[in-house]
Amino acid sequence: MKAKFPLMAATALLLSSFSFAAEWQQQTGWVLAYSHDSQGNALTGSISTLSDAIANGADVKVSQNASTSEYTSFFDCEWTFVKADYVACTNTSHISIQSVQGSNFGFQDNAYHWYIMVNTEGKRDMSRWLVGAHESAGHTQDRTALSWWVRVN
Repeated sequence: MKAKFPLMAATALLLSSFSFAAEWQQQTGWVLAYSHDSQGNALTGSISTLSDAIANGADVKVSQNASTSEYTSFFDCEWTFVKADYVACTNTSHISIQSVQGSNFGFQDNAYHWYIMVNTEGKRDMSRWLVGAHESAGHTQDRTALSWWVRVN
């Protein structure tokens, strides 16, 4: 199904940061537990470190770099699933944005709810639904490099 609205790189931005992203995360109690490339190959940390932290009640956050910009975006995992060497999470609390800076700063005029599900295999599933209507605005599946952050309560 073709999306009614083009997926803009800015849409994926929930909390935008620049080069200080990792430093800020660490200063606020967030620790990088695991990162992988778009195919799920480990880059830093370990899935077991991530899984153990989740099993012990840690909060989880995921960061992704928008490939078309200098931004890094972060989203909280509202729901996590852990099984052996596999973790998945979802976030359903985002409304589409037009841009996070410059003259286009703000939400899109025809806003939609943006739902995301990611896993440690590099898979990302995104679903968009028009605000105020039960009408699909598109569905995208792709692969992306991710970093998984934990904060022990």
